[in-house]
Amino acid sequence: MHNVSRKNLFKNLILKTADLAQKPADKLNTFIDGYAEEKIKKKIYIAKIETDECLTYRGIVCMSCLDACPQNINGLLIEHGCLVINKEICNGCGDCINKCSISPSAIKLEERPVYVK
Repeated sequence: MHNVSRKNLFKNLILKTADLAQKPADKLNTFIDGYAEEKIKKKIYIAKIETDECLTYRGIVCMSCLDACPQNINGLLIEHGCLVINKEICNGCGDCINKCSISPSAIKLEERPVYVK
């Protein structure tokens, strides 16, 4: 979190309010929508295991995706004999999908929006 003085905070608030006050009403919604779109700048992907398709959930030992993960053992965890994606570590690269032993892959990428200040 950035340290912002109260003076600068209010100064920025006043400048933004003055800027909005000068815009015609029909352009105000466009301005607000554009600002909202700027907040979602990029999307990231997180791996998701389809548990009904994954071999480890059927009791078959398979560590193909675990071996392929560039995050090493931190990206994929083994819990109760089954693989689980560590969503805090996974970078969504998709290497695990390409190395999955079954076809189509039991791992899919799930889209997650990233909000940028």
